[in-house]
Amino acid sequence: MILATLMVGLMAGCGNYSGGDSAGRTDAEGMPCPPSGHGQAAVQVGVKDPNGARACRELLGPPFASNPGPASGTGQDGGHTASGTPSRPVDAKPDSPSGAQTGSNSTSKPGSATSSRPGTNASSEPGSNASSKPGSNSSSKPDSKPQSQAGSNPDPKPGSGTDSKPQDQAPPAPPVKLDKPTEPAVAYTGKNGAKLVALTFDDGPDNRYTPAILDILKAKHIHATFFTVGLQVKRYGAVMKRIVDEGSEIGNHTYAHKDLSKLDSNPIMNQIKWTDTLIQKQAGYVPRLVRAPYGASSPLLKRIVADNKRELVFWTVDTKDWEGSTVTAMRANVNKNTHPGGIILMHSFGSKHIANTVQLLPLIIKDLEAKGYSFVTVGELLDAKAQHRAAAAK
Repeated sequence: MILATLMVGLMAGCGNYSGGDSAGRTDAEGMPCPPSGHGQAAVQVGVKDPNGARACRELLGPPFASNPGPASGTGQDGGHTASGTPSRPVDAKPDSPSGAQTGSNSTSKPGSATSSRPGTNASSEPGSNASSKPGSNSSSKPDSKPQSQAGSNPDPKPGSGTDSKPQDQAPPAPPVKLDKPTEPAVAYTGKNGAKLVALTFDDGPDNRYTPAILDILKAKHIHATFFTVGLQVKRYGAVMKRIVDEGSEIGNHTYAHKDLSKLDSNPIMNQIKWTDTLIQKQAGYVPRLVRAPYGASSPLLKRIVADNKRELVFWTVDTKDWEGSTVTAMRANVNKNTHPGGIILMHSFGSKHIANTVQLLPLIIKDLEAKGYSFVTVGELLDAKAQHRAAAAK
């Protein structure tokens, strides 16, 4: 009896949110950590608060949530290029991706109707009657006449199915529209023909590894590009401001680190739009750069990004810091596989192994500078390539 009581007590609050094939972990900060390797994973979200459920909602709710509601589903955050990611709950609100599990790979397939997800079809199927209220005559056939009986409702409400006219259907949800990027134009002003490389960091920000990375970049007078996750942006606004103030660049890495290749148009754009809104609030602009979680793309995603004047950014070197590669192995990987115009993938959140990334960073900066490389942001790199193409076309 005592053991049962203790178990009930431990299950209060946030509890465990599972979304895959292995148990999740938390690091020293209590932040969720993914397992090694790629694929969906479970996660434990620890909240040391007697009102744990409320703490979870306030901590991890979607950007437009107004009144706290019960947390439901699972979400991805702090994920990796092709790896499993910790999941976090997202409130079931009208403008949150409720109903489907946030971050699961089983979310709405193209053309499917998702439950109460912003921008998706309503749950009622075409041709189905609206829900009848008790007392309404919903069984009458088109040719039958309503009978007046004592106690019956002489004025049936629309949608009760008592007349022969087609029932009104819920209008389809309007398509989601993305705002135009407002990020200041980025121009490469360095030497023509220089050996350029861009350092990128995914899944942050946080208040542990991201500041340590920023300290190194500042000391080396180098700017990088941070592809940020909406859930993290909401929590660490001060770190976001520091990224911008110190000259580095911010890109959109979706709100909940979902596999965009498995989503339809509206869910894709919601993942981007929610994060745009948070980045605009914290950094002062809507970013132009988008990086898909896991690097998982699709023709639909590419079209959405292009139609909205964005740039879909991948990488040429994966350090595999997310899976716990040693500093020595990662350093050898970077030195072997970096070429002019390259983009190096690292992370600033999402795993206890990111401590290795902090150790790696000054080493690869030293190595690549010795080889004659100059460090630029992704925006600068893209502009340098555009300048090169324009010069070649003349």
